[in-house]
Amino acid sequence: MDCLFCKIIKKEIKAEIVYEDEEALAFLDINPRASGHTMVAPKKHAANIFELDDNLMRPVFHAVKIVAGFIEKALKPDGFTI
Repeated sequence: MDCLFCKIIKKEIKAEIVYEDEEALAFLDINPRASGHTMVAPKKHAANIFELDDNLMRPVFHAVKIVAGFIEKALKPDGFTI
């Protein structure tokens, strides 16, 4: 498999990691569209949200919530795009 996100999760490609737990990894986007643009990816490969196992949905979105809290505290943005 030649998935960029899987390579980042396996630490084969360097990334600025801002959060990690057993199910998800969050890292700064290398081409941010906004200050604090962060990608949150499940540690188990899924090509898109429709392929994401239902059992991983909750832990991945829990990671999104945690990371959004970091961004809120650090940058005080007007809003979020999730």
